[in-house]
Amino acid sequence: MTRTTLTKADLIGCVQTAGFTKGAAEQAVTAVFGAIAAAIAHGRDAKLPGIGTLTLKDQPARSGRIGARSYERPAGKRLVLHVASSLKEAINP
Repeated sequence: MTRTTLTKADLIGCVQTAGFTKGAAEQAVTAVFGAIAAAIAHGRDAKLPGIGTLTLKDQPARSGRIGARSYERPAGKRLVLHVASSLKEAINP
């Protein structure tokens, strides 16, 4: 199986097939991704039907090791994707 990446240009092309001009399609795709990023940045979940839910989780501080050297990793946030059951079923029928 060859792996390929779905790019922003690919998404713009998909929106164009719905009858939008290239410029309007690019604005629409940019607006959607901007809205998702802004919602997540403000602590809101982003529910994407058929894909899943993007959620920010708190990551507590912890200690780690690289070889013999120990270090402290500061607390922070991480982005988690809870995959939709319909996508899970499509991936693993």
